[in-house]
Order: sequence, then C-alpha cells, then structure tokens
Amino acid sequence: MPNVCRFLLKKEKAKYKLIEIKVKGENFKKSKFNDQQLLYKNELHTIIIILESPHEKEYSYNPFIPIAPAQEVTGNMIFDKLENIINAENEKIIKLNQNEYRIVIINPIPFQTSLWHIHKQALKGVYATLRNNVWKTLWKNDNSYKTNFKQIICKAKPDVIINACTSSLTNLVKLELSEPEYKKILKLKICHPSSWSYSENNITLKAL
Repeated sequence: MPNVCRFLLKKEKAKYKLIEIKVKGENFKKSKFNDQQLLYKNELHTIIIILESPHEKEYSYNPFIPIAPAQEVTGNMIFDKLENIINAENEKIIKLNQNEYRIVIINPIPFQTSLWHIHKQALKGVYATLRNNVWKTLWKNDNSYKTNFKQIICKAKPDVIINACTSSLTNLVKLELSEPEYKKILKLKICHPSSWSYSENNITLKAL
C-alpha cells in the first residue's frame, strides 16, 4: 500500500481550511479521494497522520490490488473533522505558523495485517487480536519496516506528526517516534479516525 498526500491545508482569515487536491494521481484511480504520491508538493510544510496498516476497504479484490490508505469511515472522518480538530487545537498545542501545509497519510506496516482477504470477518474480538499480533510480529521482528518508516519520514520532512494509530498498537509507534531522528518534529497523538464520531475526547489532540 503506498503512502499518499491527500489534502492541502491553507490559512484563510486566521483559520485553516482543508482543501481537496484538484487532480487524482494516476496510481489512485479507485480512491475516494484525490490522492497523490507521497512527495507531491514536497516543497510545502507537512503534517503527517500515522495510521497502522491498510484494511478491508483499501483494496480491490479478484485480483487483490491496493487502492489507497484511509478509505470509507477512516477517510471520511479525516475529511469531515480534521479541519475543525486543527483549528480547535492550533493555539493550544499545534501552533502552526505557515500559510499552507500538505496532509500526508502513512501506514508504518504497508500490508493488510488484519488478513481480511483470508477470513473476511469484522475487525472485532479474535480478529482484532489477530491483526494486532500480525502487526506486532512484523514490526518487532523485521527491522526493515522501521528502517522504511524512518526513510519515509525523512523524505516527507514533516513539521508535525500526528500518531493516530489504533490504541492497541499506538505505544509501539510512540516508542519509535522517541528515537533521535524525530527529535525536532512536533509529535502529537489522537484516537484512530474510525472512532472520531464516538466521543469528543476521541477528537482531542494531545502531546505524544
């Protein structure tokens, strides 16, 4: 699953407005959003949203082909609520000072660790545990994922990283972001976007 640049964020009258990119990238024709490659408008300042791994709605089937990260509920929540989240917290915790940013979405493990393509069950109970165990096994035992993650962050050059990884895995991402390579980046956390409609507390940014 490729990582994407999904939105632009522009300052208008002291508030930030989430802007859809006008043209969809050639590799993302089936995405619900006008996604572009990771380095699209890389000259802009960058805000990265970290998820964990792609799931059911982020692939097409027969054949099994990636579409784009954060489709359906996760993508809709980011589109619907991110602007308000940033504006609500900007003076308190983010303190953005540039007129324009790009919003990048990254999965540290770029494969379907839920294994939905095999069992086709909802991500609950033992199937959520399965996803977590597969994710942890890859992350802890194959150093190439952490190396690749570092390289992606280096290329994207973010001002801000928002750790929105699911709660069962977020501390592993937090541990990685405590490494010296990320020292100069503002690091924040928030609940996974799929839960943003459940509670006001779920859409509150906090220091990582």
